[in-house]
Amino acid sequence: MSKNVLKIVEEKLGTYIFMGMGFCNGEKVCLSVAYKLDYSVKKALQFERASKGDVVFVKVNKVKVGELEAETSFSRTDLQEYERCFTPFEHIPDQILCYIPNKNK
Repeated sequence: MSKNVLKIVEEKLGTYIFMGMGFCNGEKVCLSVAYKLDYSVKKALQFERASKGDVVFVKVNKVKVGELEAETSFSRTDLQEYERCFTPFEHIPDQILCYIPNKNK
């Protein structure tokens, strides 16, 4: 894991947001937003897996709360340490991954 990624873990909670970024049908999209790097990576990977190839997770931007531009970006390669921590979702049925409650009940 790079020194930059380690430094992120030490930041005070709420100072920065971490935005998981990727591509969907050729468009740049935000896949996840979180106060912690590991949660942002986890949710972006979950989104990518649930899309069955339509979405590709590329990087995480570190953005200071209230700012419009990323202070730092971490490529998926930089984040491999985090990515290994999360269990693939292939064993979970699609009905659970894509569950949308019925509001008519």
